[in-house]
Amino acid sequence: MKTRMKIIGVVIKAIITLSILTLFLSSGCGKVETPQSKNSSNDNEVQAQKTNEGNGQQLIKDEGKIKAEGKQKSEIKSSNQKDGKPSKNIELKKQELRLLRLKKEEEPKAELKSLKRKATEKAQSDSKQEDYLSKIDKILEELDFGNIVFNVPSTINIKNTAVIQLLLGMEVPLNELKQNVVAEGEIVGASIQVSNRMQARLSGPNFSITTITPEEQAVSRKNITEWKWEIKPITSGRHYLHLTLSVVLIVEGTSSPRVIRTFDKLIAIEITWYQRTGLFFQNNWHWLWTALLVPIGGWLWKKKKGSKPKDNLPTN
Repeated sequence: MKTRMKIIGVVIKAIITLSILTLFLSSGCGKVETPQSKNSSNDNEVQAQKTNEGNGQQLIKDEGKIKAEGKQKSEIKSSNQKDGKPSKNIELKKQELRLLRLKKEEEPKAELKSLKRKATEKAQSDSKQEDYLSKIDKILEELDFGNIVFNVPSTINIKNTAVIQLLLGMEVPLNELKQNVVAEGEIVGASIQVSNRMQARLSGPNFSITTITPEEQAVSRKNITEWKWEIKPITSGRHYLHLTLSVVLIVEGTSSPRVIRTFDKLIAIEITWYQRTGLFFQNNWHWLWTALLVPIGGWLWKKKKGSKPKDNLPTN
């Protein structure tokens, strides 16, 4: 029993000794310091100090950059949040830039599109105009011919009137048509293109012209169509009278006259000497009154005044 207790005590002592030795060795107290190890330790300390200093400077630089970036972001945020409207101004500017860019990109396209549209419209207009003119040409080519006759007085007294009569016949010969003219004067005949509606107009600046029949009339193929005018000279001399004949064309639902032929006839206006004298007094009475009647009235007044008795003459 005593032996066993001794063995246990030895084991406990050995364990305690090993534990103390292990602690001593791990703490470095037992390590032998040589010169080489001492120098190496110093070098390591210097290198560690330099590394720490470099790391400190880098940290200071990084901190400065972070502060600068934070300040810049803060300024941008402050400008964007002006008036309590964050990022609205930037969005508006972005939209404006996008619209400006799109406008610059779209301008050439829009101009090209406009040019193409104008070219197309012009081509269509030219084509439509050509079609319209072609229709007129076709209508004129298909018109029938008819005969016309009218009278032209060679002379008219300035105080008189004359009747101008125009007859149109589609199937009546010229000679037979002339026999139907009852108005006085030379009878003139011609063959012209005729449509189902015709317009006849008489004009002359030196004549007073009264239209007796409508200027525009429907034309019959079997019956004679007649126009009449009454003319009265305004001034003496030889003056022209103009007769214009036109066909009335219906193109695309629109009525339009087209002149077929114009006749210009010269008519002499006669005036007698007493008619000329009467016209002279009629046209110049305002100054004749001053030049003739006023002097005559003055002479008569003086003569009447000279015929009065002289009461104040002295007596012998």
